[in-house]
Amino acid sequence: MPTKPKISNKLDLKISLGRPALVLDAGYFYFDTEPFENQPLAIVCGGHEKCSPTFTLNRNSYPYFVIKYTISGQGIFKWNSDYHQLTSGCLTSFSPDTPHQYFANPDDPMEHIFITFIGTEAKRLLDLTPLGATGFMQVPNPGAMLNYMQTIFDKGCEKRPYHQAICCNYLRIALLELAGSSTELPSNSSAAMQTYQRCRKYIDQNFSELYAVTQVAKACFIDVRYMARLFRQLGAMTPYQYLMRLKLNKAANLLLHTSMSVNEVGKAVGFEDQYHFSRNFKKMHSLSPRNFRNQHIGQDQQIDS
Repeated sequence: MPTKPKISNKLDLKISLGRPALVLDAGYFYFDTEPFENQPLAIVCGGHEKCSPTFTLNRNSYPYFVIKYTISGQGIFKWNSDYHQLTSGCLTSFSPDTPHQYFANPDDPMEHIFITFIGTEAKRLLDLTPLGATGFMQVPNPGAMLNYMQTIFDKGCEKRPYHQAICCNYLRIALLELAGSSTELPSNSSAAMQTYQRCRKYIDQNFSELYAVTQVAKACFIDVRYMARLFRQLGAMTPYQYLMRLKLNKAANLLLHTSMSVNEVGKAVGFEDQYHFSRNFKKMHSLSPRNFRNQHIGQDQQIDS
């Protein structure tokens, strides 16, 4: 069982005394979000606190989701039965009904900024990051995360028209950025995830020249059937579907922004057979390449294709 990390004897004394949470300076904002409002993501409130040396917070549960970014100072965060050391750049989180505790280091109490939110997407977004599994992570890009949190706080305090929606979108982007940049993966899936990401990156860099997913598997030194399983499990689509979507989105862009013929566009994205190109393009974009171009480009700009 994890043991409580030590900061100093002085901090242990504060924990044992269980003093109430105190802050030296603080600011808060509140939105008119109903507690059980059924929407994808909604911020309830947020705050910026400079903790006192006696700051403690001890809850058995809480009705909302929370993320809290440590700007400076030190402390301890207890999530369920796990203890985490808090320093600058740490992000902590807890979900409704999750026991949690915060303790400041009295010699260097933390300053933090937090966002409280609800929504049908809240848990899924957190679960995309290490926060869902551990409630704690060291942020890969602290400057960017602090900027997101500070922007949400500033706009939340201003409360101008549309600021609530803007703040929610900043929160969603911040969590998705964490999901995309985090290197902390569950130990039982890290090898599979790394293999999947390696294959996906190879497709991203070479999709215009690729004509079969077997080329990807060969280049990445894995079995093509195993690669297909990874894509279905971790990417919700097959390698072929991913490859085709990249090809056909590039093809659409070339049709709208270049003078290349339909045949030239097909070859530019790796189709030697124009019929095969047109059939796949229509399946994705609901129009043939020629009709797609004709529909979206004015008659005075028509290109002979």
